[in-house]
Amino acid sequence: LKWNNECYQINKRVLGEEHPDTLTCLSNLAINYGYLGYHSKELEYNKKCYELRKKRLGEDHVDTLESLSNLAFSYGMVKNYKKQLECNEKCYELRKKVLGEEHPDTLTSLNNVAYSYGNIGNYRKQLEYNEKCYELRKKVLGEEHPDILTSLGNLARTYCNLDDYEKANELYEQCYELSKKVLGEEHPDTIVTLSDLAY
Repeated sequence: LKWNNECYQINKRVLGEEHPDTLTCLSNLAINYGYLGYHSKELEYNKKCYELRKKRLGEDHVDTLESLSNLAFSYGMVKNYKKQLECNEKCYELRKKVLGEEHPDTLTSLNNVAYSYGNIGNYRKQLEYNEKCYELRKKVLGEEHPDILTSLGNLARTYCNLDDYEKANELYEQCYELSKKVLGEEHPDTIVTLSDLAY
């Protein structure tokens, strides 16, 4: 935190507040505050970084979209799920426009939109977005990519939220078998999936 703050202050003084390098330092500073559990500070710096990148680089720039995604994450950490959803939806639409629907960053944003709907308790919408994300990832990345395991796990959790435990169990079994094959039986993610399946 100390060194990131110093880096930010020096860059701000030498290069100016809106210089891309200064904004990278500001983004790193926000991440540091998050790691330390200072989520209000994290939100403050992510908000500032997003606004400055939007002003300097434009709303559609990949760095601006990264800041928007970080801002959504920060809103989630302070439990402002309505704002989290708003930012994630905006990021998804812009990434779809700039990068295309099948780009890995767009798919991450799609996954984040699903997650946000889960946070506000709209599990039907969460399911809709998780299913879309799973199908697109499968098409783009193949059936054995680690991101497929994430999408399968998210789908299973969504079915749990909808009280459809039979479908959730089926997906957890599929995820567990695939995880064993792709990551190995003793990988931490495989063990978590086995725990979810047992639950």
